[in-house]
Amino acid sequence: MMVISWFNREGVMNMVHFSSKWPFLIVILCLLLSGLGFGAEAPDPGAILVIHEFMAVNSNLTDVRPTPVVNIYTEVDGEREYADWIELKNRTTHTIDLGGWSLTDNPNNLVKWSFPTGISIAAGDYLIVYASNKDADKYGYPFVDDLGHLHTNFELSINGEFLALVRPDGHTIEHAYDTYPRQRGLVSYGITANASQQTGYLVGVTPGMVNTDIYEGLVDEVHFSMPHGFYDQAFSLVLSCVTPDAEIRYTTDSSMPTQTHGAVFTYPIPINATTCLRVAAFKSGYLSSMIQTQTYLFLDNVPGQATNPSNGNQVTPD
Repeated sequence: MMVISWFNREGVMNMVHFSSKWPFLIVILCLLLSGLGFGAEAPDPGAILVIHEFMAVNSNLTDVRPTPVVNIYTEVDGEREYADWIELKNRTTHTIDLGGWSLTDNPNNLVKWSFPTGISIAAGDYLIVYASNKDADKYGYPFVDDLGHLHTNFELSINGEFLALVRPDGHTIEHAYDTYPRQRGLVSYGITANASQQTGYLVGVTPGMVNTDIYEGLVDEVHFSMPHGFYDQAFSLVLSCVTPDAEIRYTTDSSMPTQTHGAVFTYPIPINATTCLRVAAFKSGYLSSMIQTQTYLFLDNVPGQATNPSNGNQVTPD
């Protein structure tokens, strides 16, 4: 018989007995995978301040027009600025003075940007700080924009990185994302509002408010059977996605495919003329794939692309 024992946060010993080695080995493997970060992390329940939510891509990189539904901006010198932002939450029942606390994206420099004196966060309240890379030598410290928001001297990476909140002693990390994953445009990342306190991509963007739940997972990108480029013969294009039960939608009019807009891919798509294809994959409860665009150019079509077929005049296409 094999036994696993451990102490929980309250100091109580827990024990599990195994009659054979295989269940034992499976549990050990699960524990190792959790330690490697395959499971959703949760902040220390004793943390008085947490990085509750953040957005590393405060713009929709796949479709800049029309103005997206999520429209979070501040103002710098009279101009709108769509900078990255970080939301802190005070978990206590009393006001916390933030003077000397630090935010950083560098584990080797825990005091990269520190809150100035005179800044506090009320009990149970939230505070938004913009991570806009306002260098102190150029912009001064602390940099405060037209709307009274503080700005840090670093910005958040779309590809994922370290992000931490550090106590005034300069070395005690109150809450950190050791390496958050690659981010999406206009999608925030943070802590769920439910008791599990897991972290992940949030279903809704809620600066200054209670967070939503997180997505169950991510839909993988769509694979194209033929690369974009120049062609002189027609072919059939096959789209695929490795995420089980994902639905692929595509458009050919330059519009953005959504869960309800665009043709559903079921059969190979005949490509016999210049075609601009926009594609994404969707699954209920999951964050959809990034929108991908592939253009197939047929050279024989090029001379007539700007020609009005009714009168032969040269026009700029819509």
